Amino acid sequence: MDGEKYFEEFPVLETKRLILRPVNTNDGKDLLKYYSDDEVTQYMNINSIEKEEQAKVFIDDFLERYEKKEMIPWAITFKGEERLIGTCSLSDFSMGTIATLGYDLSRKHWNVGIMTESLKAVIAFGFYQLGLHRIQSFIHPENIASIELLEKLDFKNEGYLRQYQYHYDEKDFRNVFIFSLLKKDFECESICPA
Repeated sequence: MDGEKYFEEFPVLETKRLILRPVNTNDGKDLLKYYSDDEVTQYMNINSIEKEEQAKVFIDDFLERYEKKEMIPWAITFKGEERLIGTCSLSDFSMGTIATLGYDLSRKHWNVGIMTESLKAVIAFGFYQLGLHRIQSFIHPENIASIELLEKLDFKNEGYLRQYQYHYDEKDFRNVFIFSLLKKDFECESICPA
């Protein structure tokens, strides 16, 4: 991976409407607002949370994984606002050329192109700044919105992984689809932000 410097100076990304900045300890209240929404968490590997202390645990995990060079976690914010409305990340770097894409968004901001805009910037960063060859994502089979989002971004469904993802609160395993996008199939002019 070409991105060692990005673990020393966080890579802030900018799109037409958004700033993708580092997650920080002040984001707990905003994270709680939407991680407490069952519709947001229904396809995640956690249950909804109820207290700001629980949100702080997630924030601390993001920060610790960044410090260990295991994840680059972005806070999605509107330009001119510090308020976190979602997150996206690249993590689980393998062989310096493969990473896993993760994302979540406050329901208030669904269906207006926020996540598409965010992921375009993250994907371009992954391929052109980190030098990744492959970006993949694991999606619950009933999460139609995420499936449609990834297909719009030219990801391919590579198959069904039985009992692949562990649900930490329910203590069981879930089936997922694995989607991927290869750098050779990435057309920057069609999916990069302007």
